[in-house]
Amino acid sequence: MQLKDMQGDHTREIPVAGQGTAATTDEWMGFKAPFRCVITGVVWVPNANVTADPTNYFSVVVKNRGAAGAGSTAIATRAYSATNGVAFTPETVSLSGTAADLNVAAGDWISVAKTVGGSGLAMPDGTVHVTFRAR
Repeated sequence: MQLKDMQGDHTREIPVAGQGTAATTDEWMGFKAPFRCVITGVVWVPNANVTADPTNYFSVVVKNRGAAGAGSTAIATRAYSATNGVAFTPETVSLSGTAADLNVAAGDWISVAKTVGGSGLAMPDGTVHVTFRAR
């Protein structure tokens, strides 16, 4: 039996190093999709409190980088422009509203990026949990 033959959801954790420089973007490679799958959920757990700012903020973006690593499809995004984050409290990240964005091919690379709005906001360490199932 292979992993893809096991029914139900599978989860991969992606550790994310903090980015103390507010305006700096960054990206961390997470994992290679072991089979054709659909992303069913994303959870972000920050290691410190985050105070949201409507003008200067950061976003945690889970991306499908494709098999060659050059893709940029946003699977899920959590922006700190309106709602604060609490240390060690799991936050459900909003999945893309486009169903095709959630479909991942075998061999595609999944990453986590820090993007910024305005002059940005420092980002704490944390962990992203990506849940998926075979399709």
